[in-house]
Amino acid sequence: MNSRGVRHTFGSLAALALTCSLAAQPYVAGQSYFGANNYIEYRAGNLPIILTASHGGSLTPGEIPDRTWGTTINDGNTLELTEAIAQEIFNRTGRRPHIILNHLRRIKLDANREIGEAAQGNAPAEQAWGEYTNFITAARAATERDFGFGYLLDIHGHGHAIQRVELGYNYSSELNLSDTAINHPAILFHGTLRTLALSRPGVPFHTLLRGEGSLGDLLNNRGYPTWPSPSFPAPGSDPFFGGGY
Repeated sequence: MNSRGVRHTFGSLAALALTCSLAAQPYVAGQSYFGANNYIEYRAGNLPIILTASHGGSLTPGEIPDRTWGTTINDGNTLELTEAIAQEIFNRTGRRPHIILNHLRRIKLDANREIGEAAQGNAPAEQAWGEYTNFITAARAATERDFGFGYLLDIHGHGHAIQRVELGYNYSSELNLSDTAINHPAILFHGTLRTLALSRPGVPFHTLLRGEGSLGDLLNNRGYPTWPSPSFPAPGSDPFFGGGY
């Protein structure tokens, strides 16, 4: 193994060790917790809702070189949007969702890619990646402990000409299928609503995905054009961000 490989392996192991220690500590709802150099922030909550924002940070520290491959452009205003969503949830419920924020610009860290692409061998970036991942793990553990389930919303932006909210669920062209085809288990298990679907055995999957009462339907009914939903069930040939890593 060459020296670069040794450094990368050591950095990955250090990030893993830090990740384990962060996951084990107790967190108090309403308080913020930070990783090294305040690159990553976790605001603990007391609802089974987790909000993550990985591509909206502004920090560009010199100790982390610019990433040289992969996507490096920020998703504009996504930290602000995540905070606004969390505040509105608090205003309505008096309780707080869990929030995990990456304050580094995407050119320094892409927190929701695998560590090689995300940090590109830089030790401080790898540490931040581990902290981001582990804060999510801690939030998941808290929602499972306190409620038996949790719902994670990963907040991104898109540059598509059609101004609609895009609920990826890890589907894109699959949304052009018929309801009957979408209900097939192979389609269901490919996406990120599979746990929700398994907990609602009496509800057809296409209804959860884009039918009456779905998240897309709720947003549409409040004036925010959204797909998939009853009004916009499928993108057809239009660009649509289905999700990623």
